[in-house]
Amino acid sequence: MLIDNVWVRPLGNGHVSLNWTSATENVWSWIFVYGKLACGPYMAETKNRSVALPISTNGTFCVEVHDFEDETVPTAIFEAPLVKPQIAWNAVESAAAYRIYHTIYETGDGRPGAGVTITSILAEIPARYAPHPSSLPSPASRFEIDCPVKLEGRNRKMK
Repeated sequence: MLIDNVWVRPLGNGHVSLNWTSATENVWSWIFVYGKLACGPYMAETKNRSVALPISTNGTFCVEVHDFEDETVPTAIFEAPLVKPQIAWNAVESAAAYRIYHTIYETGDGRPGAGVTITSILAEIPARYAPHPSSLPSPASRFEIDCPVKLEGRNRKMK
């Protein structure tokens, strides 16, 4: 059973306290962070449970707590962030081509002004790409492609 009443409290020094109430005292708890097992099986022999875990509180994180009446190892339901999203746009009548740019901001060594912005073209798509039944090119009204690169996200580290 997935527990949906988990209370998260920062403890400092990169640790948090997870607190929740289980349905009964006699269940095994399993804790996942970002879909990876962080603790379990954990039996507290009380409904009110608490675990301290080393999790950075500098950003958001995904935590799951599952309770089972036996030592069955559950599967995490965490979904990895969408790192290659679909890019879609409507056609512009006068466009000859569409360019998809990717911008990365490197923070540098922390000094003000030390960061740099790097922009590159990922793709260039001609505005007329779909063959018309009469063999003449016709403009598409909507374009959809998968992002050509993996997007890491700002301040996000995946292992």
